[in-house]
Amino acid sequence: MRLTARVVPWTSTDEWEFVKSLLYPPVFDAATVQKGVDHVRMWASRGNLPQAAEMTAMMAECFIMENHRATLGLRASADGEVGRASESILRLTYSMAVIRFVNGLVDASQTPGRLQSVASVAETLGIPLWMVDLRHAATHEHLPSLSLLKSAAQHAMRWLDKHYWSRQQLQQASNEYMEEQVPGMLSQYLEVIGCSGDGEATSNRLPADDIVVRLCGWAMSSESLRNRICVEVAKVLISEVSQEICDEDKTTWKPLLDKLGAECLEELFVVLYTELGGLDFRTLDNQVALAWCRYLIKTYLFAQHGLPNNIEIIEACLQRPNVFTPILLKDMVSCQPGLGPSLHPFIEYLDSVAKLNMLKSDEFGSTDEEEDSSDEDGSGEIKVLRSRAQQLLSKGSQTGRITCKETVNNAWNLAPAKSWRFVPIGLLPGGKVPNLSLPDPREINPINSNIQHRTYIHTYGNGPV
Repeated sequence: MRLTARVVPWTSTDEWEFVKSLLYPPVFDAATVQKGVDHVRMWASRGNLPQAAEMTAMMAECFIMENHRATLGLRASADGEVGRASESILRLTYSMAVIRFVNGLVDASQTPGRLQSVASVAETLGIPLWMVDLRHAATHEHLPSLSLLKSAAQHAMRWLDKHYWSRQQLQQASNEYMEEQVPGMLSQYLEVIGCSGDGEATSNRLPADDIVVRLCGWAMSSESLRNRICVEVAKVLISEVSQEICDEDKTTWKPLLDKLGAECLEELFVVLYTELGGLDFRTLDNQVALAWCRYLIKTYLFAQHGLPNNIEIIEACLQRPNVFTPILLKDMVSCQPGLGPSLHPFIEYLDSVAKLNMLKSDEFGSTDEEEDSSDEDGSGEIKVLRSRAQQLLSKGSQTGRITCKETVNNAWNLAPAKSWRFVPIGLLPGGKVPNLSLPDPREINPINSNIQHRTYIHTYGNGPV
C-alpha cells in the first residue's frame, strides 16, 4: 500500500494548529476569530481547502456578525426597522451556514449508485435529526428563529472540533509518540535477532515478526513516521564497523527490508545517498553508506521486477551528484540495461568531472600535510598559500607572455578544442543539474514554530463548544 500525497494549503503543522487556536479561542474574541477566518480565506485562495475548515470559518463568521451587531447596539436601537433588517440578515446567514454544513457532509458521504436519505447518512455521521429538520425548514419553509439557528451553529462548531480539528491533533500527538518509540523498536529488533537468531521472542521482548509488522504499519500510516523510520534505520546501517555488507548483515535486515513498502525503501535510499554526499570520501561511514545504497539498488529498487517509480531515485542522484554517483548509476544500468542510453551520458560526464577534480588537486599539491599544517596564528596556512603562489608563478613564466601586438591584432581568438568539455543536453553551464523543486516554505517563512500542543476550552455564544 502506497501513501498518496495530499496537497494542503498550510505550510506546516504549526500553522494549522495556530489557525485552530484562532478559531477556537479559550474565550470568544471577535478580533481573534476574525484573524482565523482571514487565514482560512488565504488557504482557500491556495486551493485544496478541507471542507471542514471552510465550514468552521463560515460558522465563525456568523458569530462575528452577531457580536458586531450586539456591539453596535442595534437591538436597543430606536430605529426598529434597522434592528429587524439586521436580524433578518443574520438569520439568513446562519441558515445558509447550517444548510451548507448538513448538505456538504452528507453529500461527501454518499456512495454513487447507492444513495441514501439525508437523515440516515446524518445519523451515521453523528449529526442530530433536529439539525436535518432545521436545514429542511430553512430551505423550504419559514426561516427558523435566531436562537434555534444559533444553537445549531454552536452544535456544528462542536461537531467540527471533535471530528476534524481535535482528531487531527490527537493523530499528530500519536504520531509523535510513535516516532519516539522507533529507535527503541529498532534496538529491540536487533537484540531479538542477535540473541535468538531465528527472531523468536525472549524475556520482555516482542518477536521480531511482531516488531517488523508494527514498524511497517507505522510507515504506511503516516509520512512523518515513515521519514523517522528511514532516518533511524539509516543511522543504524551507517554505524556498522565494516566497509562491506556481510551475509550476517543481510540476514539481520532482510525481514524488515522485505516488508517495508516501496515508498519507504525509496526514502531509505535517498537518506543514505544524502549522507553519502555529506561525508568525507575517505571515511568508513561513507563506504558503509555506499555499500548499502548498492545493495538496495541491486536487491530491491532496480531488481528484475523493480519499483515502477524508480525514476525518482535517478532524479535524486542527479540533482545532488557526488563522487559515488557514477558507481550507483552503473549499478542501475547493470540491473536494468534499458536505462543505458539515458544514463550513459551522465555517467561519462560525471566520470570526466571526477578525473578533472583529481588533476586539479594534484596540480595545486593539496595534501593532508598542508591542510594540517595550519596552527593557531595562521602561519602554517600562510606558508601553504605562498608555496601555491610560487608554483603558479613558475608555471606562468614557462608559458611565456602574450604581446600587446598579438592581443590587438586578434581581439577574438578561437579557444583550443582541448579546453572544451562535453555536457549532456539538459545540464546547466558547468555541468550542474537543474533543480526545479520549490524550497520548503517552512524554511522561508515559518509561522509560530514554537507553538506547543494545547487543549483549549472554548465558548461560542451561550454554551461551551
